[in-house]
Amino acid sequence: ASFQKERKRQSESTTLLQAVFAETNTAEAGDVSPEQILLRHNSLYNLGYRLVSFPYAQPPLTTEDVDGSFDEVVLLTYFPFDENTVRTARNVGEYSMRYCQWFSQQEASSDAVTESRSSTQMNVNIPFLYVEDFYQSVFGYDTNDDSEAKKVEDGIPDYRTAKYYKLVHWFSRHRKGNGNGSVNVSLDRPPWNDCKEILGNEYEESLALEGTED
Repeated sequence: ASFQKERKRQSESTTLLQAVFAETNTAEAGDVSPEQILLRHNSLYNLGYRLVSFPYAQPPLTTEDVDGSFDEVVLLTYFPFDENTVRTARNVGEYSMRYCQWFSQQEASSDAVTESRSSTQMNVNIPFLYVEDFYQSVFGYDTNDDSEAKKVEDGIPDYRTAKYYKLVHWFSRHRKGNGNGSVNVSLDRPPWNDCKEILGNEYEESLALEGTED
């Protein structure tokens, strides 16, 4: 009951739709040729989707393997503006508030980072909470101690032990995205680059440094 009250309180006090996300395969997924991947990405760009510089992988769709994420994807968000029109986005308030609430929040924030010509900023918590909710939709939501005990009894692993979850938790909670609590949303046309490998290496280096300090 207390959990339901908290969910109700949050729904009444926060905007439910923060961003519209989509995911798309990278060329490494191998489902189509690199030329077709580029064509697909350009089509998504023309539909208004932009690359989020967040180390995204699709969490497992079953509880059988907590590390069974699909890595050959990148995260996109709906933001139908480019480097020539992004500054007009703040003048279409109703549209931006409806589909791109994250941009409206960034604009209203006192410590918002001014966008460059090729990117703007999104609070890193928004994609992180999206990933966490994805995990919980598969592995179960933590409602109370009884539900946790039931998951253990049923042999459902703790998603927080997943290698990918640890990466995004580190990126969002410790590295804090770009270091200022935000991530870039690229306004550039494809080709789009996946940032997971670079950030994964940085994460592994941070773990190694922690080990030497111990």
